[in-house]
Amino acid sequence: MDDATPDEILRALADPERLAVAGALAREPRTAGDLASALELPVARVRRHLTRLAAVALVRVASDRKTHSLVPETLRRAALEVGPPREPGVALGAM
Repeated sequence: MDDATPDEILRALADPERLAVAGALAREPRTAGDLASALELPVARVRRHLTRLAAVALVRVASDRKTHSLVPETLRRAALEVGPPREPGVALGAM
């Protein structure tokens, strides 16, 4: 769902395990098995989390159909949609 709303994206990240999966993928692309091992979660649950994150276009799977990676453009787009533009280096509360 490339047209996921910022609310849908945030709801997908609201689960602590899904957020951990996204965080691990932010560091490097990984397979579900690698993620499960690193996060000490069952592979089936990691796959469900990956499916949920992919549904809002936060994760994409590589052509090998095993390796997943984070799509930072989705986060950037959501951030631009919800907040006023600000200068780099300006604290959020300073606006």
